[in-house]
Amino acid sequence: MSSILEAGFDFKAIPVVFLGGGASIMERNIKPQDGLCRGVFLTDVHANAAGYERIAGEMMKP
Repeated sequence: MSSILEAGFDFKAIPVVFLGGGASIMERNIKPQDGLCRGVFLTDVHANAAGYERIAGEMMKP
């Protein structure tokens, strides 16, 4: 996150979506009162796999 902030990306301008296993870690460390970002935390550790499975299913349709 620090590298993204240093590059000038404004986390306050748009919601930041954290997903997968790392989202749980970020959710514990980023609180709304910090004012760092407007975070959306999708903490399902299978979120990435479910997304790729859905994409693959769509690609397999005739």
